[in-house]
Amino acid sequence: MIESGRLPVEALVTGIVTLDRAIPDGFDFLSEATNDHLKILIDMLS
Repeated sequence: MIESGRLPVEALVTGIVTLDRAIPDGFDFLSEATNDHLKILIDMLS
């Protein structure tokens, strides 16, 4: 589905964080019941 373009990957990534902020701004945020994120991408190059 991803390869064919039927599933837009861009719509699945709802946030981007840097590696040094992955825990507080990524994992901790996703564990909160009231978050609106589906998937947070960790930017390893920043």
